[in-house]
Amino acid sequence: MPDAPEPDRLGAREIAFIAARDSIYLASLTETGAPYIQHRGGPLGFLQVLDERTLGFADYGGNRQLLTTGHLRADAGAAEAERLFRIHVEALDWNCPQFITPRFSAAQVESALQPLRQRIAQLEEELGRLRSCEPHPDPADGT
Repeated sequence: MPDAPEPDRLGAREIAFIAARDSIYLASLTETGAPYIQHRGGPLGFLQVLDERTLGFADYGGNRQLLTTGHLRADAGAAEAERLFRIHVEALDWNCPQFITPRFSAAQVESALQPLRQRIAQLEEELGRLRSCEPHPDPADGT
């Protein structure tokens, strides 16, 4: 029987991708073997690369949504981790992004909208000035 292949290792590409995530989905199997998926999220960096084969994050109680290590960074005395997850990477594969709908964070959307909001404000100001001016003679009616 051939030896099992070595587990995959997280390289620079995977580490950079993980560092840029503010959201993950954690999949497990129930006691009956049914798949169960839960969301975890927080600020960039809540999911840590511990080494080339291990990921980790802290899990917190509370509203049971968006439970992250960000709580500890924001207020070290306000939250205690209920459990720590260490995920040993056996294998990895990059999914083809062709049919994956991009997901944008609120901060990314706000950043993209800011120039549009500024332009709308400029146009509204210009329109207000134009509306407040005396009517201009219409060259078509000869006045």
